[in-house]
Amino acid sequence: MAAAGQYRGGVHHIARIRLLCGDIARVHGAVQAANSTMDAPSDLALNLVFTGGTIGNYTASYPEIPVPPEPNDMRLYGTEGVLVPLWRPCGSNGLPGQRISSSASFAA
Repeated sequence: MAAAGQYRGGVHHIARIRLLCGDIARVHGAVQAANSTMDAPSDLALNLVFTGGTIGNYTASYPEIPVPPEPNDMRLYGTEGVLVPLWRPCGSNGLPGQRISSSASFAA
């Protein structure tokens, strides 16, 4: 069975996506139980279609084998660049997931 802290904010990630991209009109997804130490699916892939027509995806994986640490962040790719919102940890100011800043890079 997975420890409570093993799931790193999936529902909060979707809330952030909705905050930045709007409501989701359609979802297609798949899950896989590839980690024998977890009592739940360990891998998830979602394709999202937003009400405004934007298409996005969300993936999460909690592998059984050790992997190098990776950032647990969100990236929004658009026609004019990439947005990487930076978030305060939940509870740091009493409010979950407050956007404090963002970084962006744009093609020349």
